[in-house]
Amino acid sequence: MSTSLTKALAAARQRGRDRAIAVFNQPDNLRLEDAAAYAYIEPAIIDAARERGEVYALVSPTRPRELRYPRWQFDAPAGRLAAALRPFVHARKNCFVIHHFMLHVQTTASGPTSMQIILDTNANIDALIQLAIGYMHADQGAS
Repeated sequence: MSTSLTKALAAARQRGRDRAIAVFNQPDNLRLEDAAAYAYIEPAIIDAARERGEVYALVSPTRPRELRYPRWQFDAPAGRLAAALRPFVHARKNCFVIHHFMLHVQTTASGPTSMQIILDTNANIDALIQLAIGYMHADQGAS
């Protein structure tokens, strides 16, 4: 591999890591204790829900044991969030892939984000689940 290609790849990896760190450190991504206080439940319950794939956490790019829980998901009806997460959990997708899908992917160009659909009990969750499955296929197996 050429030196310039090696440098370009290293620079791209660093940009990706820097972006992951910035996302992880967003104020709406809560430490477990803060998430428990926000949701009025015990930390162990949140941790168990994460292990079952009912909520998700972002893993620190620099400290793999440090997790942050996006706040919005504690406002979501539990069944809707778990249903939307299920395809990602089964495919063992990276937490940042899940987070991007939830915050940025829309059903249409000007439609609501996945997060907004999950939070809106009147929105069609089945369509979102199909979108998630298609999103993972378009992701070409990256995890």
